[in-house]
Amino acid sequence: MISGKNIEIAYEKNIVIKDLDIEIKRGEILTILGTNGCGKSTLLKGISRVIPYKNGTISLENEIIHNINSKEFAKRLAFVSQNNEIPEDITVEEFVRYGRTPHKKWYELLNEDDEKIVSWAMEICKIEKFSKRKVMSLSGGERQKVWIAMVLAQKTSVLLLDEPTTYLDICHQFEIMELIKELNKKLGIIILITVLLMVIVFRCAFLFKQSFSANMVNAEQLDSMNDCLNTYIISKNCWRSSGSDFMQAIAIPGVTANSNIIVNSDEYPEMTIQCFDNVVVLVAHDRIPSINFTIKVNHD
Repeated sequence: MISGKNIEIAYEKNIVIKDLDIEIKRGEILTILGTNGCGKSTLLKGISRVIPYKNGTISLENEIIHNINSKEFAKRLAFVSQNNEIPEDITVEEFVRYGRTPHKKWYELLNEDDEKIVSWAMEICKIEKFSKRKVMSLSGGERQKVWIAMVLAQKTSVLLLDEPTTYLDICHQFEIMELIKELNKKLGIIILITVLLMVIVFRCAFLFKQSFSANMVNAEQLDSMNDCLNTYIISKNCWRSSGSDFMQAIAIPGVTANSNIIVNSDEYPEMTIQCFDNVVVLVAHDRIPSINFTIKVNHD
């Protein structure tokens, strides 16, 4: 369990977090939402001892974090920050092995049990096929999975992830979120995650069964003459900017990755339509669509 009382964190005289209480129990996921500069990353850095907190207390398993020696702390808690650097000449397997460092003395080599844990971490993150490849030769989403595999190899009970989908395309964003859900469900790891993009907030609500007010979709069912259970109006006013693209997500119960989406309009913008469990994501390219249009979901 992680708990904090009256936490205050500051950069010199600039107080970023003040009088914050927090508690996360084993097996829970806590998602911290907010804009840039609101203190999301600062909180994770304070909990992970990257930066000191000014006032209050932060405890890990009922022990004040600064009373835990560094090696023991690394066996209990792992942190993946937004900006991670990896040497260009290191392979995936070599990098994941670093996760075993807290469990070894400086002169000890990895033994058979360590190697099994490394293989397990790569397998659960679905990167074992890249084990001999250079990490920097992988895509952004694959590299993020390598980082998660490395911290999994630490075998900690707590995992902190600071905006793990930053800079990733929409498909890799959802892959990472699905992986986080799987880790929590299978391993019971406490996960504290920060999120910025509203489309990912929306997706988290379905993945983690939490209640969020995402305020990003305006989908209305049509009347019964137009097959109201499967046909939806897509509003021109609900698109969110993502680089050069514009995104919109719609909650449609029963949709899966194999569902067919049919556009019921003679005029609609060029776009990519991606289905996930209970969510359809629309990505319009180059410009914001200037019309409302409808889509029909074929569940066959």
